[in-house]
Amino acid sequence: MDSTCGKSVRNSNDHTNAIEMYERFLEDYPQHQLASAVELTLAQSMVAEAKAQGAGKIERPGRSGLTVSGTTVVEIRNDSPEDMRIVFSGSEPRFEELARCADCQKYVGQPPESCPNNGV
Repeated sequence: MDSTCGKSVRNSNDHTNAIEMYERFLEDYPQHQLASAVELTLAQSMVAEAKAQGAGKIERPGRSGLTVSGTTVVEIRNDSPEDMRIVFSGSEPRFEELARCADCQKYVGQPPESCPNNGV
């Protein structure tokens, strides 16, 4: 499998198959010289697929403090009964899996505005 196949599929807007090809490439060749470029394109493909499926955008959080190092800490909690995958697609892509909330409820209709007994 060549990473070029993934690019070809991605360019045809078949993000699902492109994602599968990129993931397979990274599984089979984790130390390949193109691995970091493939990770970046994988993240971009995942974001494109999510947008195509109508996913919302997480807005930039407000500033809550300052650090000496200038680093940013983002805390995301999964308050749903489903596993969640978060993709950060900046210059250094990052993929995080968030386990489902063990004691969360499924809601029919509109969910509550905040997570009951689990914070805001």
